[in-house]
Amino acid sequence: MATSTSETPISSIPFTRDKVLLDASEIRELCPQFRILVIGKANAGKTTLLRKVCLASADVEPTIRDKEGNVIDLDGANEIPLMRKLWRRLQKKSHGASPEPTSEVIPLPIPEPTVDLIPSLDRLPQIRKDILKPSNLRGNHDIEYEITFPGSNFVFHDSEGFEAGGASEVERVKTFIRERGGNSDLKNQLHAIWICIPMDDERPVSEHSAELNFFDLGTGKIPVVAVFTKFDSMIMKCWNELDDTRFIEGSQAEAKQKAVEIFEKEYLPRVQNRNYPPKTYLLLQDMQKEDNRCPELAEKTAEALDNEALKGLFISTQMNNLDLCIKYGVKPGKKTMLKIQ
Repeated sequence: MATSTSETPISSIPFTRDKVLLDASEIRELCPQFRILVIGKANAGKTTLLRKVCLASADVEPTIRDKEGNVIDLDGANEIPLMRKLWRRLQKKSHGASPEPTSEVIPLPIPEPTVDLIPSLDRLPQIRKDILKPSNLRGNHDIEYEITFPGSNFVFHDSEGFEAGGASEVERVKTFIRERGGNSDLKNQLHAIWICIPMDDERPVSEHSAELNFFDLGTGKIPVVAVFTKFDSMIMKCWNELDDTRFIEGSQAEAKQKAVEIFEKEYLPRVQNRNYPPKTYLLLQDMQKEDNRCPELAEKTAEALDNEALKGLFISTQMNNLDLCIKYGVKPGKKTMLKIQ
């Protein structure tokens, strides 16, 4: 006599079925973590954002694992940014440009840059002995690294290097999205993409930026949320442009309204007019406040998910967000139809 689905352990349900009726806990057994690719250049506020979403304090370090699940030595990994800067200075020097001044102490000899000095990122424990050429290797390995915080049900991937805009970096991001999006195992699939675009740049959302060009790539069924970080800078700029006599109660709200109007008129169309605009977007501010946990990002991500099972999985990671759970009617035992695609 055949065993019914209800009697079969969830972990043994094959992914050849068209549909399975599961509740949130059963979906979590199939897929313990919600997987997100985070795109954005350095200083876009990505680290702060991840800590806020995962309720992690500044003194809590994330765990980073490679594709095989091995924990990466953070002591060695932390030296990578210094080596990248060193390599860039060497490259500028080799092309006749003056290297950028730095106050950082880099405890490494400075050899002439050659391809023979490029190690594999798999040798992170020995990274102190090597010079790393990031433009060729960092995306190939780093994007596969899994970043998690204690107590969180998220797993993040960082598309470090994408902001360089080089063909190789973009191709690695495309390959990662294509392979993860097409993975038949739900727990290994890429579920959403957050692209962080800082608004404190001198020319934010510029026409030739790598972030803007990303919206011409296409991500299949994986939803993209555009996160415009550091929106405070636009508000402050509008506030400073108010007359001195206008610095009264309510002027900050007026400055914010003006900043939003400028954003919607000047910057948002640049994103929405691309071939593959984001599913939704949000403007982030006040990230320096300790109690700001970015609940609006959770709401926008849930809104962007068309797959009801994935939406249920995501919301189950946000059980502390009562408003979100109420909005989508998520409660223990509620069944959701999981469609295997």
